[in-house]
Amino acid sequence: MPNHVINRLEFDCPEEMLKEILSAICYDNNAEAERTGIGTIDFNKITPMPPSLDIESGSNTNRGIDLYLTSVNPGVKYYGKEKMDSVEFAALEERLSGSRTFFPHNSALTPDEIQKATAYHSEEELVQLGKTAVENLMQYGATTWYDWRTRGDTWNTKWNSYNAYDYNGGNEICFQTAWSAPHPIIEKLSAMYPEVTIKHRWANEDLWQGCGSQTYLGGEMIDHDYPETDMEHLEIAASIWDSSLEDYGLVENASGTSYVNIENEIYDLVSVCGQPGLFSNGKLTKDDIPRGLFVYHLRSGSNDEQFCAIENRVSFNHGGSIVTSEPLDLGKGGSLSFDDNHTLNFMGEDLTFGQFMEGDFETREVVDLEQN
Repeated sequence: MPNHVINRLEFDCPEEMLKEILSAICYDNNAEAERTGIGTIDFNKITPMPPSLDIESGSNTNRGIDLYLTSVNPGVKYYGKEKMDSVEFAALEERLSGSRTFFPHNSALTPDEIQKATAYHSEEELVQLGKTAVENLMQYGATTWYDWRTRGDTWNTKWNSYNAYDYNGGNEICFQTAWSAPHPIIEKLSAMYPEVTIKHRWANEDLWQGCGSQTYLGGEMIDHDYPETDMEHLEIAASIWDSSLEDYGLVENASGTSYVNIENEIYDLVSVCGQPGLFSNGKLTKDDIPRGLFVYHLRSGSNDEQFCAIENRVSFNHGGSIVTSEPLDLGKGGSLSFDDNHTLNFMGEDLTFGQFMEGDFETREVVDLEQN
């Protein structure tokens, strides 16, 4: 499954013009789409894909290309009847070699390789598939639908639009695309209606990935807004999805520089100096923990088997980190040695930050903690 990218198009134009645009670009009622009519957008209405590109994209096509090239290769005498002129074939190979889609290719399959390639498909079928793919490359710069659609000058995404939102009037439509936003489609749409200002906002469902907005007029981008910081990136992406960061388990970190996910990682519940806490083998910082929590560090003993102290900072013999909901009193020196009165114990439970912050855990029998 791909990452879904939400796309919002806002049109600044008279109502009659908007109706004309939305009627011209929508999926027809007979289209093979989960939703049709006003509020949807069919990329083929803007940048139509040539029909011959609608062939399989995968290993069969790659085998077909090699088989076709072998069949027309004037240097191969044992396979194929209609051979290309040597100059024409050399030009074709040069074109193929310059295409990442076809590099490397094999234009001289051995008899054993031909037999293996045609084990499950007829030679005629594969040769025709390869020929179509090669002709597509020569005419359209791509072999199949996938190569063509994902180019940066066509659709920039592998599928047509889907999951269009219900349209109840207004100047905005909303839909989704796979992996990336269809920037060239929006640019082309703007060129089709040069007097209409179109604002395109998009965001990946993985909020850490791309998001932003671009405004077009007359087929040109006249303005843009891209997030500059991690915090801004997440905030903008969530707003475009019409969600809150809490919906994604994200809360501001203790340093106030970004957000952390409080549901992803699991930590050991411990008792430290009479307080509950979370233990991590890693060296956590304020960037890694939610706002409102406190982080401390464990020092390993000289035998590197047990923890001997908890400190504000540990440069050497760092044994892990402890996160608490209340500050610990480590004294003026910022260090507290473990003894009979100050202990560190496993509580036998694993928690996320979210569960810990909600107090969603049970008090269990204390077990002395020894570093494994």
